[in-house]
Amino acid sequence: MFSVDDVHLLPDTLLVDLNGEMDLTTPLGLILAGQPQLRARPKELIHEALDQRTLPRCSLAGLSRQEIDTFVAAHLDALSSDSAVFKKEARDVAYRLAKGMPRALNNVLVWAICTQAGERRSSLR
Repeated sequence: MFSVDDVHLLPDTLLVDLNGEMDLTTPLGLILAGQPQLRARPKELIHEALDQRTLPRCSLAGLSRQEIDTFVAAHLDALSSDSAVFKKEARDVAYRLAKGMPRALNNVLVWAICTQAGERRSSLR
């Protein structure tokens, strides 16, 4: 069993090679994971055989606005940090920018922390 992350970034030639590995007589368990744009890749003509071999397909919805508060609190708690670092308004903006996607949310919040540190503020508005 293999898991490959960020498959949406792989070149077509590598995806074709992965498909070739599944043609061998040895069974191969393969999890292809990536960002939402990965959904369209197997539909491309060059990957038709891969599309026929990859089932089931799962996708995760973004977090709800309420789940964002829990997500942020859990991450700050893991860092033994004060949950007041991100005020409600800051979490609202982060949610809108990230569209509920956890990885995008992490990126927005890290950017906000770096900006906050540069401006020497104790919380984000």
